[in-house]
This record gives sequence, C-alpha cells and structure tokens, in this order.
Amino acid sequence: MGIIKRQSIKNSIVNYVGVFIGAISVIFIYPLIDKEDLGSIQFTLNTAILFAPFASVASSMTAIRFFPQFQDNKQQHNGFLFILSSFTLITSLIFIASIFLFRNNISQFFGKDKTLFLNTLPYILGFTCLISLGNLFQSYATLFNRIVVPAIFQNLLLKIAQPTLIFLFYIGFISFATVYKGLSITLIVMVLGLVSYIFYLKQAHFKPNFTFLSRSLAQSMW
Repeated sequence: MGIIKRQSIKNSIVNYVGVFIGAISVIFIYPLIDKEDLGSIQFTLNTAILFAPFASVASSMTAIRFFPQFQDNKQQHNGFLFILSSFTLITSLIFIASIFLFRNNISQFFGKDKTLFLNTLPYILGFTCLISLGNLFQSYATLFNRIVVPAIFQNLLLKIAQPTLIFLFYIGFISFATVYKGLSITLIVMVLGLVSYIFYLKQAHFKPNFTFLSRSLAQSMW
C-alpha cells in the first residue's frame, strides 16, 4: 500500500473521530452552559477562522502552487518555508493592526454582535494569527504527503479542547475567562506541534535564499 493511500485512510479515520467528538459535544456538552456564553466562544472562534485567510493572503495556496519551483532538498528548498512563514507573519500583523485601528467601523458589520466583537477582539486577533500560521504549516506538511498528523493538530486538537474546557467551566473547575486562555494555549500548541512535526520530517528549513527568489518569481507568487 502506497504512502498516499495509507495517509488517506488514516486521515479519514481522523475525520470520523472529529465528527464523532463534534456530535457528542453538540448533543451533551455544549447545552450544559448558558447560550450566551457558548455563543461568545463560538463567535470568537468562527470570526477568527473567517479572518484567517485574509490575514495570510492565501499563503497556504501559494505553498501548494509554487513549491515545485523551489523544491530542492539539497538546497533546503531554496528558503521556501522562510519566505512563506515570514510573509504570513507580516501580512497577519498588518491585518491585525488594521482591524484593531478600524475596530469601531468594522464592528458595525456585526450588527447586534457589535459589542461582543469589541469585547472579544483581542482573542479574535490572537486566534486569527495562530490559525493563519497553523493553516500554513499544515499545507507545507502536505507537500511531503503527510496529512494525518497535521490534521490531528489542526482539526482534532481544538475539537477535543473546546468541549473539555466548556465542561470544566460547567462544573466550576475553571472560570469563563480561563476557557479563552485555554483555547489560546490550544492554538499555540497546535502551531508548535505542526512546526515540531516539520522538524521531525527534516523539512524545517528556515534559512533564507534570496538569490533564488527573482523579481519575476516574487511577483508571480504575490
């Protein structure tokens, strides 16, 4: 059985496990807490997920499209990961700064959730940056036909952490504010886990190679 077929089968199992955990959470865990509290958590995460592609300017798709031009294991892929991660970090910071500066204007688009948007904005922006980096590193790992472990970090980890934190809040073990802190830690672990896995694959080449990146290539990428 080839590596692609094995990875596909394992990834399907991970997806089914994620669906099962999601169903259990929706039926048994989420109804335990107040709808407003649950709505606040879901709103924050969903808004960050919505913002993430804009923050990274689709750098995940850039990774898939342009990797063949950079691919050279002896040359550490000509600094491709450095270019991608640097660009994603810069665009994310620019996006976050823009959202923060114009937060009052942007909040108008959320209608009745305007106040909720402003109150949870620090977490929304932090989550956006982490999710953007997570999306990038997941896409980079898939370039080497590795999709299972990235899927566990990118999808399964949060699906486990969120209902767990909500249940701990329900039984009074943690405060509502700690739920947000726990989600922040989860996303940080996600990013660090993905980076660690890329190191494990021996593909974590963060050394730049600016001589390879011509002006025409850079313009075609962005």
